[in-house]
Amino acid sequence: MVSWDGFTYRASSPTIGPSVRTHVALWRRFWKVSGRWPTLSIIAFVVRFIIAIAAIVVSILYDDRHNLRRGAGFLVFLALLCPSVAIWWFFVELRLWNYYLRREGISSKRDLWDTDQFPSK
Repeated sequence: MVSWDGFTYRASSPTIGPSVRTHVALWRRFWKVSGRWPTLSIIAFVVRFIIAIAAIVVSILYDDRHNLRRGAGFLVFLALLCPSVAIWWFFVELRLWNYYLRREGISSKRDLWDTDQFPSK
């Protein structure tokens, strides 16, 4: 369950990762205001999970191929590559969300909205 607090949707229970219900409610609100779905923003959200799964698979394969002891390759991969990819992908999602808000006239060019926020205009 999600609730609107006038600024963003909040999940009723604490979550570790991104709340899918919160994002779906936000996209639905965008659709009601603009009449269009933010398709690239939705695709970017789904690709986030695909990237996370791919990173884990690649790190396991790297660790296995290089025969590193005690999972050292897995830890190095997770410590170095995953944070940089996650930060980069956060900016991709942020840029796409703000692009859609500006294109539909919901937000001005000077405003910057997070991927879980919606202007209250």
